[in-house]
Amino acid sequence: MQLDSFLLADNVIAAEGKLYIHGGGITRINAPAVPIVVPQLMIIVRLLLDPEEVNQAHELQLELADPAGRPVILAPPSRIPAPGDAGAATGEEQFLQLILGLAGILLETVVIYRLTVSIDGEVLRALSLPVVLIDRDDEPTVAPAPRPNREQRRRKS
Repeated sequence: MQLDSFLLADNVIAAEGKLYIHGGGITRINAPAVPIVVPQLMIIVRLLLDPEEVNQAHELQLELADPAGRPVILAPPSRIPAPGDAGAATGEEQFLQLILGLAGILLETVVIYRLTVSIDGEVLRALSLPVVLIDRDDEPTVAPAPRPNREQRRRKS
């Protein structure tokens, strides 16, 4: 089993073997203040399976921990059913796509949390997820109008 893709997003929908990703590429949580409740965080995992793994079930574990290693979220192990190879062409690569959803995540401090996804007891991916304070008063402003180039200034004269 080999990790092919790993992505954090606001929302994901799976349909017809495809993933429709909204707000993908999350690398941190921007917070106006802490504590903050993150309403939803989706984790997309795509695994390239070895031929002998195609018809095997697997166990998934998900953990979000603070810098001291204390779990903020420790999801109970979940059983992933065997994906099977129905309709696969001879020699076709087989993938397992997983969408994991977390809701109502309470993050109490401005620190770097650690998100870990394990399959069959082996860490598949661990990544940092910092909480960063942003100032609400620093709302984006309208950019100033571009300065006219030489040709435009000559036409005005």
